Amino acid sequence: MVNTMKQSKKNYTDNVLFIMVNYNGASDTIKCVESILSQQTSLFKSKIIIVDNASETEDIEAIKDFCGENEFIEIIESSSNIGYFPAFNIAIDNYYNEILEKSTSVIICNNDLVFDKNFLSLYFAKKYSSDTLVISPNVITFDGVKQNPHVLKRFSPLRKLIYKVYFNSYPMSLFIRFVTKMRRSYSKPPIEHDSMFIYQGIGACYILPIVFFKKIRRLDDRVFLGGEEALLSDQVLKASGKNFYDKELLVLHAEGASFKKSTSRWRYEQSKKSYLIWKDII
Repeated sequence: MVNTMKQSKKNYTDNVLFIMVNYNGASDTIKCVESILSQQTSLFKSKIIIVDNASETEDIEAIKDFCGENEFIEIIESSSNIGYFPAFNIAIDNYYNEILEKSTSVIICNNDLVFDKNFLSLYFAKKYSSDTLVISPNVITFDGVKQNPHVLKRFSPLRKLIYKVYFNSYPMSLFIRFVTKMRRSYSKPPIEHDSMFIYQGIGACYILPIVFFKKIRRLDDRVFLGGEEALLSDQVLKASGKNFYDKELLVLHAEGASFKKSTSRWRYEQSKKSYLIWKDII
């Protein structure tokens, strides 16, 4: 069951609709919302929908207190933690007609992001090809790790095998993560990629132009945690579309903030369940 709290609506045009998911992360959500609201101008307004995945009472109350009667923010409260993409779909389903009629695009994102002060002005100056169904911004962790491009091209047989071994057992996953970490510590600095078409962008933030909703309608939300990137890239490819990495659109990411209280084993088990869904489409 989903309960919706709606603020009063006024007659304005939403150029961009932001949808973010909160789960016991009020402080991060407030910072993210502030970074968006600070970019409002007389030329464009951004509407923000916060989908709360059954956070603790004090957490959601803190968000409500912050939002107050702000006409540009609406909150949807889920009665249970339904996961990441399912939460986005609640908002997409509820606002689908409004998205088509008022928005130029929808930005779906984690709550643990801070958007660069020039993010929206740069985005509105852009023009993308008609087959660009997803735009992946330049997501950088607070300690400087660039998370996009996440995956440049479809997975090789070797990479598929590594995933198979990784999800065979939790101890094996720890070993693979250790080896990967050691390799990165001795490898050369990652290549600085220019803007380009890619296979997958990191799931923390996607820009979905209106053409996405006309061709695909909603997200494939079969997973609770992990594999969202694989499902979205599969949807885009089946719709003969492309995912574009835009280097100029900067977003800071406090990676893992939403699950900082969960154990490594729990995250692994959730990801393993998701892997059984997306393993055959990569």
